[in-house]
Amino acid sequence: GSADETARIWLLADGSPVRTLKGHTGHVESVCVTPDGRRVVTGSKDNTARVWLLADGAHVRTLEGHTSSVNSVCVTPDGLHVVTGSHDNLVKVWDFLSGKELLTLRGHVEGVNCVAAAQNGNKPLVASGAYDCSVGVWDPVRGGGPLLVLMNPGPSSRPSRFLRARGRANVY
Repeated sequence: GSADETARIWLLADGSPVRTLKGHTGHVESVCVTPDGRRVVTGSKDNTARVWLLADGAHVRTLEGHTSSVNSVCVTPDGLHVVTGSHDNLVKVWDFLSGKELLTLRGHVEGVNCVAAAQNGNKPLVASGAYDCSVGVWDPVRGGGPLLVLMNPGPSSRPSRFLRARGRANVY
């Protein structure tokens, strides 16, 4: 992502630029490649997330519903849902194919700065970190309040690693 309102695709082999994704009207804060490697999701200070085709950079759809910056985006491991975290204190779950907003997860008292998704056996889970130094773990299918809230007395919480280990999902 970039302050110039774009996201850039680069070749990993040699670092050469391939294309630029243009369309946001605010800084691009977050980028996520889908599990199948065919699409890219971006989150922006323009309060939206966008879905793009990786092969040609075509814009597929815009996810609108947040009232502040979309600070973080991810796609669930099954590729069925986009998860967004915003400075409006909310986590939203979207249907990947239609772009329809499915759930709004409420519980943070300050802006969400990071989201991550994992599969715990056959159960999907979402984690979100916020500027209030909390990490919430959520059920992205049934919604409701957080299944678990972890408080960190330090600076902003970031669920940087959200992994399945020994049959449970762990937030690190």
